[in-house]
Amino acid sequence: VQVTSYYPGDKILNAHRTGDISALSEAEKQTYQLALELVEQARTVSATQLDVELWLHDWLCEHVIYENPDMEVPAEQFIALRQLTCVGALLDGKANCQGYTDAFYLLGNLAGFEVRRLFGVAEEGHCWNIVKLDGLWYIVDVTFDDNEAMAAWQYLYFNTPWDPDTYEIYGGPEVQPDLATKDSDEYSYYHAKELYYSDYQKE
Repeated sequence: VQVTSYYPGDKILNAHRTGDISALSEAEKQTYQLALELVEQARTVSATQLDVELWLHDWLCEHVIYENPDMEVPAEQFIALRQLTCVGALLDGKANCQGYTDAFYLLGNLAGFEVRRLFGVAEEGHCWNIVKLDGLWYIVDVTFDDNEAMAAWQYLYFNTPWDPDTYEIYGGPEVQPDLATKDSDEYSYYHAKELYYSDYQKE
């Protein structure tokens, strides 16, 4: 994972909050419009705010294919790699973990959630989201849930408590927010839906 200093998700959210989209590129404007439409659609078909979040997660799993761009480019060109951003995820349907994360970051915040990105290691360099629910931060890792080797996507990383065996955050404990622990899993998909699994091997 290449930690960039710029994500369209931040730029689009700032434009949304200020009401001024003049600084957005044409692709960013298209991404913003699609994101608004998706959030509105999620609200229309969802009974609860948690269902809105789930709908957005599922839309990304259904419409985005994992694609890792060629990282052997000069640093100044990273900004142009759409797969690293919500633009690639939402407009092109192609993204690596950073693109999935930027897309959920944008959609979740537009839908009224407080969503952040985290960077670190999960077997290798990785990027994922955390969402704040009732004062605690839960993992949402759409990249890992969208396992293309499976017939359908998973929910192992939807609103799950912190898993130190899977994730290591760049910067260590000093950058960690108040993360939910394993005894606070009421928002996880399998707990909320009263579904349980006994074992799972991530490919």
